[in-house]
Amino acid sequence: AWEEHFGQNYTGLLVFVYWLQADVPSPGELKLHAYRDRQYLMVGITLNDFLKNCRRRSLRWQALYVPEKTFLNLIKPVETLMLNDKQAATSKD
Repeated sequence: AWEEHFGQNYTGLLVFVYWLQADVPSPGELKLHAYRDRQYLMVGITLNDFLKNCRRRSLRWQALYVPEKTFLNLIKPVETLMLNDKQAATSKD
């Protein structure tokens, strides 16, 4: 709905921000972000990729999920998704 509202130059994103409560090394290409002496990992997935790969978790709660292995293959650093609007690693085919 948001993509329809704003037009085809916009891509819907689901962004996940994880507060890392232990000292961990930066996981590969994923950059850690520091804020107020805390470390955060910020990743995202396009709405289109999420909808193509999601499964129903609960009919009662209308909850969806993407299987872990698929999710880990689809997530990208949030800065990649937000800064490269035309090349936002989305699969709109």
